[in-house]
Amino acid sequence: MQKQKPSKYASAVPSLLSRLIFPEYDDPYFLDALQDEFKERPGDFLSLFYEMQDAEEKTGRIDMMVRMLGLLIAMTDEQPELLDSQNAENEAMAVQNLVENTLIAYRSWADDIDQEAAKHWLHSPEVQADFKIAWVSFREVLKILWDAPE
Repeated sequence: MQKQKPSKYASAVPSLLSRLIFPEYDDPYFLDALQDEFKERPGDFLSLFYEMQDAEEKTGRIDMMVRMLGLLIAMTDEQPELLDSQNAENEAMAVQNLVENTLIAYRSWADDIDQEAAKHWLHSPEVQADFKIAWVSFREVLKILWDAPE
C-alpha cells in the first residue's frame, strides 16, 4: 500500500527509481527526500568521481558504490539524457549500462588504468560481490528514507 503524499509533489517528473525496478519507491515525494540527502549533487562525471573517490578513501568500495547509486539518481533526474535508453533493450538495461560505464570510467580515472583493465576490475568476483552488497545496502537506504516520518 502506497503512502499518501502531499499533492504539491504530484506533478514532479518520473524518477530513475522506477527505472531501477523499485516500484514501491516510484513516488515524486520519495525522490525529493532522496535528493535532500545529496544537497551538493555533482553536475558532471568528474565531480561525481571526486565524490566517489572521497567515499572510497574514507569508508571503502561498498560505500563508494552506494553513494554512486544515490548520486546517479540525482544526476539523471536533472539530466535524463544520461540514460541512453535508445541503445538499450529496456530502461533497466539502460540503468545497468550507466552504472557499469560509470564504475569503469571511475576506476580508469582513479587508478589511471586503461578501460580494459577497469572492465577486468569491475567483473572480478570481489568487486561483483561488493556491488551486490552495495545494491542491497542501497535498497535498505531507500527503505529507510521511504519509511521515515514526514
